[in-house]
Amino acid sequence: TYFDNRNSELQSGERELRIRKIQRKGKITMLLTYKKKPFDLKSKSKEEFEIVVTDFQNTVEIIKGMGFHSYISFKKYCDNYYFEYKRCKINVTVVRLMKLKEMFIEISTITRTSKSVKNKFKVLYSILHLLEVNKEQLTNEYYTELVKT
Repeated sequence: TYFDNRNSELQSGERELRIRKIQRKGKITMLLTYKKKPFDLKSKSKEEFEIVVTDFQNTVEIIKGMGFHSYISFKKYCDNYYFEYKRCKINVTVVRLMKLKEMFIEISTITRTSKSVKNKFKVLYSILHLLEVNKEQLTNEYYTELVKT
């Protein structure tokens, strides 16, 4: 579930506030996430901050009480694959959205400093090459926009 204020300031600034439930091996984890505006316009990569929450509905009520409203909810099914490549911890996620026919691949890593971003991108793009994903197959559209249509 994604939230914004009355003026849609988060969406217009390409920022995100969401709460989600993740189910893995029968265990449910709930996360509250804030994503800043993209620092890389090509990939739309964003710095994000995340905390575990223990009460989904109370967290939603707190967010609403602060003047936010939910503007979209959808189910996203993910298969995650974790490995190390060129000394980077990599997460490759195969994504399926119930409202869409297409499947997506997300490839990500964590960087602690802005100095290492350029090198991390090189690693991620080399993985795309190994997976035989070409540039024409890439998208930087947001799921929230894709499921609206």
